[in-house]
Amino acid sequence: MLTEEYLDKICSAREGEEDIRRWVQMVLEAIVARYPDVDIYPVSLQSRKYTGLGFGCKSGSKASHVALGLAVFPYSVRLGPKRKTPLRKALEAAGRTDVIVSKQDRLADRAAVDDWLSTLEGALGQPFVDAMKGNSRRPEDFPVPELDDSEDGSAQSGAIEGYQDRRVTELLRKGSQEDKAWFWMLIRTLRQRFPTADHYTVNLDPTDVRVGSKARAEKNGKVAFRIRWSKDGFTCDARDLKNHLALLQNQGVAEQISSRVQVDQPQINAWLDAVINAVSLETLPLEGEGRMPRDYENNESQSNDAEMSTAHNGGSTELPPLNQILFGPPGTGKTYNTIDEALKILAPQLLEQNSGDDPDSRKRLKEAFDELVDKERIRFVTFHQSFSYEDFVEGLRARTDETTGQLRYDVVDGVFKSLCEAAASKVTQQADAPAGVGARRVWKMSLGNTLGDDAGIFQECIDGGYVLLGYGGGINFAGCANRQQVQARFADNNVLPDNPGTDYGITSVTAFVAKMKVGDLIVVSDGNFKLRAIGEVTGNYEFKPHNEFDDGYSQLRSVKWLRHYQPSLPHSELLNGQFSQMTLYELRAPTLNQEKLEQLLGAGVPEGRAENDARVLIIDEINRGSVSRIFGELITLIEESKRAGRAEALSIVLPYSQTRFSVPDNLYIIGTMNTADRSLAGLDIALRRRFAFKEMPPKLEPLDGVQVAGVSVRELLKVMNQRIEVLLDRDHCLGHAYFMPLKEGGLTEDQKLARLELIFRNQILPLLQEYFFEDWQRICWVLNDHRKPELDRFVGQDEQDVAELFGVANVPVQGGVWRINDEAFKRASAYAGIITANYKGEASTDEPEEADA
Repeated sequence: MLTEEYLDKICSAREGEEDIRRWVQMVLEAIVARYPDVDIYPVSLQSRKYTGLGFGCKSGSKASHVALGLAVFPYSVRLGPKRKTPLRKALEAAGRTDVIVSKQDRLADRAAVDDWLSTLEGALGQPFVDAMKGNSRRPEDFPVPELDDSEDGSAQSGAIEGYQDRRVTELLRKGSQEDKAWFWMLIRTLRQRFPTADHYTVNLDPTDVRVGSKARAEKNGKVAFRIRWSKDGFTCDARDLKNHLALLQNQGVAEQISSRVQVDQPQINAWLDAVINAVSLETLPLEGEGRMPRDYENNESQSNDAEMSTAHNGGSTELPPLNQILFGPPGTGKTYNTIDEALKILAPQLLEQNSGDDPDSRKRLKEAFDELVDKERIRFVTFHQSFSYEDFVEGLRARTDETTGQLRYDVVDGVFKSLCEAAASKVTQQADAPAGVGARRVWKMSLGNTLGDDAGIFQECIDGGYVLLGYGGGINFAGCANRQQVQARFADNNVLPDNPGTDYGITSVTAFVAKMKVGDLIVVSDGNFKLRAIGEVTGNYEFKPHNEFDDGYSQLRSVKWLRHYQPSLPHSELLNGQFSQMTLYELRAPTLNQEKLEQLLGAGVPEGRAENDARVLIIDEINRGSVSRIFGELITLIEESKRAGRAEALSIVLPYSQTRFSVPDNLYIIGTMNTADRSLAGLDIALRRRFAFKEMPPKLEPLDGVQVAGVSVRELLKVMNQRIEVLLDRDHCLGHAYFMPLKEGGLTEDQKLARLELIFRNQILPLLQEYFFEDWQRICWVLNDHRKPELDRFVGQDEQDVAELFGVANVPVQGGVWRINDEAFKRASAYAGIITANYKGEASTDEPEEADA
C-alpha cells in the first residue's frame, strides 16, 4: 500500500512505534478496499514539520474534493473529515460530532474502521461517496505535499517558524487582526534583540508566552518577559526579578506595554531600552539556547501542578469544546462521564494516568473531582420544570436588614453568574502570603459603599496601603484599650448613643482600635455576596482626619494588600455562608472556610498555573428545564465567538443588577440530556447550535464476560435493544449501566440471579411500561414472552369469562387482563428465553392476543 520509506515519513512524529505503523497500514487497506478509486495524497502539517495523508479526489496541486485526513502527531493519531470542508461542516450542523474525529484507540481493528466508515457514509450520504472517487492515485504520484493550514492554526498571518504550538494557537484565537499582527511583531523584535533567549508557553486558558531561560527537562524556567491576553489586548510585561518592578517604578518606566497603546516597533524598542537601562541587561535571564515553543513539545511538564492545572491537555492536540451536551438513552453513563469530561478540562494528565477500568483508578478520579468541587472549580446543577432565570443568573431575594429590622430586597447571583465571575476574576495585586495563615484572626470589613458617595474609599485604601473606618466621626481614639474607654471617648466629645451597650458605632470602633492586632487579616467585602481584597494589618491604630469626609473615615490602620481581585470574587470562594451587612466583624468557622482562605493566599502563583484556572459548570438533565426561560439573553453570550476576550465578544446589561456582564472564555459548560425524556428535535434550535453534541449510546463492551446462570448479559441487552429500535426508536434503548451491579466481585450465582431479578422487576420493566405507554403486547415482544414457555413469561394475559362476569349483557371488553408473573423473575430460563425461544424446553405455540386498547 505504502512504501516503507513513505510510511516512515507519515509516522515520523512517532518514530519507532510499530503499532502506529501497523495501524496506519490497516486504515489504508480498509479505505482502499471500500473506495478503490480514492486518491491518497500527502499533506504537510504544522508548517511542514510532519506529513499526513489526504483522501479524496486530487488533480494538480490542490484537492478538488477532500473527504478524509489522517495525521500522526506526537500526542495523538487522528482520522476524520478535514476542517473547513463541506463534509465537516455538514457533520457539525447535524450535531454528529461523535464521528468527526476518530483516534487509534477508537478504531482498534479492521472491523471498527469499517463500522466507522459505514457510519460516516450513513451520516453524509452520497456527497461523501462522491468525494472519495478519485483516480486511484497514491502518495508517490504527488511529489510535492500541499500545506494544510487547517490542522493546527499555524498559518496565521506573520507566524514564525517554531511557534506552531497549541497554546499559541489558543492564545491567538483572541483579539483582532491588528492585535495578532502586533503579537508577531513583538516576538520578532524579541528574537532579534535577544537571540539566545528561550521562548516557551505555559497554561492553556489563559496562555502565557514566556521569554527567558528554560532547559527542556526543567519544570520551571527563569522569566524575563511575559506575553499574554488581557482586556487591554495583548500585553508584554517585565517579571518582578530582584525588585525589578520597584526599579522600573522609581525611574518612571511602565511595567508593561500593550497592543492597543504601543502599537509600532519603535515604541516596543523604546520600552525595551528603558527596561534594560533601569534593571541592567545582565540581571535579565535571557541566556538560553534560543529554543522555541515547538522545542518543548515532548516535555509536557511546563506546569508545577501537573494534576490540577489547565497548563496542558493530556497530550491531546484537541481542545475540549466550551459547550457540550452528552445525550443518550437512560442508563448509558451520561452523568457518570461528566466526571471524565470535567477532568479532561481541569486535570487532563490525571485523567490519562487513571484511564483504566480498575476500581482504584475510578476512585482516584472521583476524589480529584470532589476536591475540585470543594474548591468551587466545578459546580453541579440539575434543571427541572421549576428552575428559572433567577436561580441560574440573578434574581431578587427578600431578607431582613440586620441594623434596621426592615424588609429589603437584594440582587442575588445564581449559580451561572457566580461561576462566571469566579472564572473572570483576576489577581491585579499580589504579595507573598504571611506564615501561619491558619492561626491568624480574620476580619470582614467594608470600605465604602459601591453605590454611595463614598464609593472611592476602597480604591483610596488600595492605593494608600491602609484601611479606613467610617464610624467614630472626627474623634481620636488613641490610647483606648477596651469598650468602656471607647464609650467614654464618645461621651467626652458629646456623642451619646441611645443605647451605649448595643450601639454598633461603639462596637465597630472598639474592634478596630482595641481588638484588631498587627498580623491580623482583613477581607474586604463587596456587598454581601462578593469579596474584592485581602490584606494583612501592618500598623497600629492611627487618627488621620479625612480631607473629604469631615465626620467619618478618620480611623486608619496600615495594611499590606495580599490580594486584589477584579472583578470581585463570589463569597463562596472563601465562605460557607454569606457576608453580614455589618461594616466590621470577626470571621470565624463555620462561616469562614480556613482551607479556602489558605488556597487564596497560597505562596504566589506557581509557574505554569494561572491564579484562576478554568471553571466547569455541569448541567444535569438540561432538556428538562425551559432552556429559553433559564438562559434568557445569555444564550447569545455562551457562544464561543461571543465570549469575553474573543474577537466578536459581546456583553449585556443584566435586568436586576443593571451591571454589564459577559461570559469568560475559560468557563466550560457540560450538559446531559436523556433522549427518552425529550428528543434532540425538542430542544431550542439556538441551544443546539451553540453546543457540541456527544452521543452516549448503550455500550456492550463493559458487560463482556458477565453471565448469570449461564446467560450472557451482553447478549441479553443487545437483543432487547435491537427489538426496541424496531418497535420504537434508538432514543429509547436500555443503557448498560442498569446491569453494571452484576459485575461486582464475590457474588454467588444465586446472588447474581437475585440481583438480576431486582434489576428487571424494579428498573427494566417499569421503564418499558413508560416507553410503550402500558402497551403490554409490545413489552412482551421486547422480552420475547410470546415465544417462551408459559412459566418463563414475565407478563401473561388472563382469559376472562365475560358471560360469567356480566351475564348476557352486551358489555364491551378491552381484551384479557395482563398480569406480571412473579415466579418468572426467579428463573434463569426466563432471561435466557429473551435471547432464544427454545431454552430448556419447547416454546408455547399459543400466543397472547393483542389488547384492543
